[in-house]
Formats: sequence, structure tokens, C-alpha cells
Amino acid sequence: MDGSQIQDTINNKLTFKASPKLLPIRPLQFVESLLQRQGKSLINISPHHMMNMAIKKSGLSDWGEENFQEPMQIFIESLEKEAHLDFLGRLILSRNTFGVLYNRLCIQDEIKNNQNILREEIKRPLFIVSLGRTGTTLLHYLLCLDPSIRYLHVWEANAPSLHPKLRLKNIDNRQQGAKRAIWLIEHFFPELSLSHLMSEDGPDECVTLFLHTFFTGVFESVAHVPTYINWLKDHDKLPSYLYYRKILQLLQWHKGGDHWVLKAPMHLANLDVLLKAFPDACIVQTHRDPVKVIPSLCSFSAIVNQALSSDNISYKYIIDHVPNLWANWLEKAMEVRKASNQSQFYDIHYRDLMNDPTGTVKKIYDYFGYHYDSSMERRISQWLANNKQHKKGVHRYTAEQFGLNASEIRERYSRYIKEYDIPQED
Repeated sequence: MDGSQIQDTINNKLTFKASPKLLPIRPLQFVESLLQRQGKSLINISPHHMMNMAIKKSGLSDWGEENFQEPMQIFIESLEKEAHLDFLGRLILSRNTFGVLYNRLCIQDEIKNNQNILREEIKRPLFIVSLGRTGTTLLHYLLCLDPSIRYLHVWEANAPSLHPKLRLKNIDNRQQGAKRAIWLIEHFFPELSLSHLMSEDGPDECVTLFLHTFFTGVFESVAHVPTYINWLKDHDKLPSYLYYRKILQLLQWHKGGDHWVLKAPMHLANLDVLLKAFPDACIVQTHRDPVKVIPSLCSFSAIVNQALSSDNISYKYIIDHVPNLWANWLEKAMEVRKASNQSQFYDIHYRDLMNDPTGTVKKIYDYFGYHYDSSMERRISQWLANNKQHKKGVHRYTAEQFGLNASEIRERYSRYIKEYDIPQED
């Protein structure tokens, strides 16, 4: 099937429909499209402008380590040249860029004024490191029901440190801000809430923290930025993991726990770097038939790109890129695991997790020697009863929508399937 045929197939068969642009936005969308034809825009997202705005708004100017500036420059250049951002896309990405720059200034100010933060020890953190759509969100939520552990709340992931004036007045409105943000997503981008569980006080993926380094492949999930992604491949990711560790130290300094429980699919591509930053990490990897996983990841990528940044999306790029990206990540992870301490890894099959979630959690605790509180069984049962699968609707997708063939997917992932003896799903 050639590119045009694939595009026609997708256009005719996609089951999701991106939400129409909000009525007040539509005139601005039109004006933005006219300005872009002249090489102009209603919204300035240049690095210089964004940094100056963060300094002006915060009244702070110490960035600390400044190795974020080069990746930020490359990312924004890639956005301008390749992402085909519409007005809403520019608005969202400019606000996000400003937000992480503002956060960096607040983080640096708090660490500079509290030297004990960097003395915090991150001991035996538990990482869920897997293909997306393999039960990782369910497992993450269940593990975070343990009151003795520490997890990353959605509201603190969005703003790890308060502005010094708010800290001085003991004012913290981050939970209300996260609640508003989730409400907006659920009402105006419902496709996202169907494909990913969200709660303002629930656990968040730690990819949000990596946004503060501008050194993360997660940007690929919100916009078409191939130049940035290619640049990223050839650069050392350890500085970004060390900054990520520093944020965890800051958060732990405010509130500790027996150990951290963290989750992000992107760690799969960087297991070697993760183990350098956290030598005593405990790693759980979930596994599932790639034929069930890859179409869902393609659909999620299309939804996020279309909802957040642009109406001009190359579905063919998604189809060509997503299956190979995850296969490469898995193959790299397999090599790292072979060269690492095997006792630091624990594997879970998706069907085992779904058939016995409580037993799966207990096995993880037993394997790594974490203290298991007997109240966890009651907590898990109650949570499962209150959070039935597809409670808010169903994220619908098929391999055929994306011109994908089951046998071709299994062939591309044959090494992974064989390595972990992954059963075929109906």
C-alpha cells in the first residue's frame, strides 16, 4: 500500500474524530493562517522571547545549569519549520514552554536557598518501564495506593516548585490548577481522556518532569518535530536524567516515603542512562502482544498531535515511524538488560496483570523485598470497583485503520516476542 493509499484508508476509516476547534478560537485560527502565509504569527514562541517572559513574570533570573538552552533552540526551530502549528497549537505550546521555563527559575531559587535538598537520597526507586498500552497506567495506580510510598502527583508534576512569594505566604493552589486543566481536557479534548486515565491528585508519568530539560522524545508526541528528534539521538541524555533526579530530591524534601514509584514509557529507550542516574533502581517491565499495542499507539499519537498542535498531520509519518520507534526502544532495552544486574528487573505479562491485579502487586513487593501492607488488598479491591475499565468510554482503533498488518507487526517484533515468550491475543 503506497503513501496516498494509506492516507486515503486512514481518512476513510479512522473511528476517532478530533474535537472541532472552539468557536472563539476559529476567527483567530483564520487570522493565524493568513499571517503564516506572510511568515508572521500572532504568537511569538522564540526562545529569547519565552525566556524573557519567564524572567519578567517571575522576577527571577538564575537559571542554574543552562544546558537546556540548546535543545530548546533546536526544538522550537523544528516546531517553526516542520510542525505546521495552527493558532491553538502555538498557543498551547507557547504556554507550555513558558510554564517549564518559569518552573526552572522557581526550582533553582528553592534549591539555591535550601542546600539540604541535594542531600536527599533517592533509595531503590521503582520504575515501570514498558511499551505503552500494556497495563502500565493500571499498575501505576495500584502501586501508588500504598500510603508508605512516594509518587509524583499530577499537580506537582506540572509545577514542582512554588514561586518564592507563594512559599513565603504558604499559598499552594497547584491542585486547583491541575483540576481545571483536566476539566478542560475532558470537555474540549475528550479523545485524550478516553485513552489515558487522569486525576489531579493521582500519579503522573514522570515524562512531565523531563519537559523541564527540553531534552526528551516526549515532544514527538505533541508535534511533528523530526529535526529535533534526530538531533536528540546523538546527544548524551545523562544531564537530563540528573536534572530529573534533582527535581525528585526537591519533591522528596517536601514529602518523603519509603521509596518512589515512577512510570514513563520513554525510560525504555534510556535504561542505560536511568541505571547510571539511579544505580539501585528496581524496574518492572510489562509485556503484551504488539499487535494489540502498536495500533493503539498510532491512534494515540494521531489524537494528541491533532488535538494539541495541528490539523495538518502526516498519518503516513506516524505509521512509518511509531512501529519502528518502539521496536528500536525494545531492542535497545533488551541489550541493556543483558549487560545489567538481572535481579533489578521483574517482568509481567498483560493478561496476568488483568487476571490478578492484586496478586501481581504482591509479587512485585515480594520480588524486590519492599514492605507489603496487608491493607493493600482492601485498597486495591476498592479502587478497582470504583474505576471500571472503559468507565469514561472506549478508545477505539484497529490495525487496519492505519494500514497495518498483524503478521508484519509480529515479524518486526519477533525478537521481543521470543525473548519474553509473549502470547498472541485474539
